[in-house]
Amino acid sequence: MVSPLRLFFFLCALGVFSGFGEHTYAGAIYAEQAGRLDWHRESLGKVTDATFLPSWSQRNATVRGVGVITEENVLAVLNQRTGDVVWRKQLESDVTVDRITGAGKQLITLSDERTKVRSWDTKKGALIWEQTFVDTTVVDLKASEDGRYVLVLTTKELVAYGQDGTARGTITLREKDYKATTLGLIMSTGGGGGEALVLGEEMDQLVVAKVKYDPDVELIEVTKQGSKVSDQIRTSYDSALVGSKDKKSVVHVKFGKSGLIKNSHVLPSEASDLRSTQNSEVFYSFADGATTIVSEESSWKLEGLLTPSNTYTVDGTKYVAV
Repeated sequence: MVSPLRLFFFLCALGVFSGFGEHTYAGAIYAEQAGRLDWHRESLGKVTDATFLPSWSQRNATVRGVGVITEENVLAVLNQRTGDVVWRKQLESDVTVDRITGAGKQLITLSDERTKVRSWDTKKGALIWEQTFVDTTVVDLKASEDGRYVLVLTTKELVAYGQDGTARGTITLREKDYKATTLGLIMSTGGGGGEALVLGEEMDQLVVAKVKYDPDVELIEVTKQGSKVSDQIRTSYDSALVGSKDKKSVVHVKFGKSGLIKNSHVLPSEASDLRSTQNSEVFYSFADGATTIVSEESSWKLEGLLTPSNTYTVDGTKYVAV
């Protein structure tokens, strides 16, 4: 499994950040890799989102792919090691892709103002299936670890799709006494597969709905965690970072083998921005010229924002901004 920090800095090298605000922060690679393992790919445009994909065999070689979407509406899969384009598609000019994620041998895109979900073959780029949502928008989407299911969370319901795009089951949250505003979705890992958590906010409280999606789709329980939270949230695969109402702390939620783990972290100053990479357990807060990195158990404060030519040492590992 790719380590969270390694993943973050790889995506930084592509210029990928997901978060609130209009600021652009520099990317980074490992210091010892500068000039040796970094690459730049032209003809694609500025990358706005990226996701790592499972490896596959091609011409007696193993390809480790990364899916990207750019400002120029180019959807592509690149060879992670060389930067070579495996395939690329120029999407319609009136289509804006909000995010992408991997699902086994498929690459999932969310577009059309968060109303359309499409699935693409990671090797060839062929469209496999698509679903359009009416009178609602997609809040979050995640794929199971084995890629057999794609869970789509909207403002009204949670739908589990199979590999062929068939809806395997639907939970209409409002009919299940879930009154919270849906914020995000995280998946269970480490032996707890087949379950997910729907995170929401109701009267400033964090509300968690535990659901099962394999083999049947059903709501297990709804609990209120008592944390005073806002609607600012960033989710990775099995973790989420939720901002507090006063912007002075964050709640880190993780869903693993032992169930729900919740930690609170006080920020060094009032957070002006929360960010994360889609596949990482590590999250970032920006305020007063400093970057705070928050992980499951602790946080690190970097003196200064991620800016060009700065070198950082985090937990004994050196990184350089580029």
